[in-house]
Amino acid sequence: DLRSQILISCGGFVSKTNTPLKKIVLVDGILTLFFERKYDTFCIQCNRRHYSENPYIQIVGKERKIYYYCYRSQKGHFIEELGPEE
Repeated sequence: DLRSQILISCGGFVSKTNTPLKKIVLVDGILTLFFERKYDTFCIQCNRRHYSENPYIQIVGKERKIYYYCYRSQKGHFIEELGPEE
């Protein structure tokens, strides 16, 4: 199912960053996963260390492309494409 695919795709991110999943929201076909930063970690989007800013991930479109976002950046960082639902 979609939740399992997302957790598999994002699991490495979550375990490497100590940033547990806080909330999942679906709005206008865009699935957003909000994370809560527990420790300072390196941000792949800003290329710097963050101490309190919480990241989020969006799954967008029919191809279900996964993008990582930092609140300090306006552009998403492409992670992976899950492909269309079967």
